[in-house]
Amino acid sequence: MTRLPVIVGFGGYNATGRASFHHGYRRTVLESLEPEKAEKTLLGLACMMKLVEHQEGLYVDRRGTSMTASEVVSTFRETIEQNTLVRRIPEEIFDVDLVPVTRHLEFSDGKNTEFNLARRDIPSPVPANWKIETIDDKTVRVKIAGDLSIKMEAVREMDVKAAGSLPTGFNPADHYNSRFHPRGLQLTVLGASDAINSMGIPWQTVLDTVDPDEVAVFACSGLGQTDEYGMGGYLQARLRSNRATSKQIALGLN
Repeated sequence: MTRLPVIVGFGGYNATGRASFHHGYRRTVLESLEPEKAEKTLLGLACMMKLVEHQEGLYVDRRGTSMTASEVVSTFRETIEQNTLVRRIPEEIFDVDLVPVTRHLEFSDGKNTEFNLARRDIPSPVPANWKIETIDDKTVRVKIAGDLSIKMEAVREMDVKAAGSLPTGFNPADHYNSRFHPRGLQLTVLGASDAINSMGIPWQTVLDTVDPDEVAVFACSGLGQTDEYGMGGYLQARLRSNRATSKQIALGLN
């Protein structure tokens, strides 16, 4: 008899919130939901976005004020709608107005240029129009005859400033000991946990029945985890003169 896979749950996190129990789908059709279902969806997002916490049957906001479910919805509905789905990329994730870039500058006034430089920063090979004089064991004086080319750090604005991103206020790293995991890996771990919890089976029952080696999650990123702890930081290290740590390299290559 052929063994067939049986889907018993699903989960994950994206711009709509949690995928499990259709919470994410309901956010996309929020205006068409019955009031009871809409309230449940908004309450879940309010807690996820840290606008309120659920304590002893009531909801408590950041100022410590107790609120009923209907008060949470009336107070935070607009905030939730504006900070989910496709919207301006949040500054704490990526500042679209101040994107680091490197500008190539050429100086050609015909005059000689002199400056002091740490010995360890002397480029190899030394440019032909450079003359290097020793100041001490750690410092040299560089004299450049003729034209000078330099690269300077600058910033620019992105042409596209909107995207689908996680609900504002939700940080996947807060929900487990992430140890500098790239953001994509954080979402993978949480997504697997969400999917398992959506089965509706007590976790102890799962532990008693399924061997840990029989539980796995397979995930990959076509862009190799492009945040600062992944390939993004690794690939920019030389350009930005910022040495990548061994941990960044290991995480970026996973």
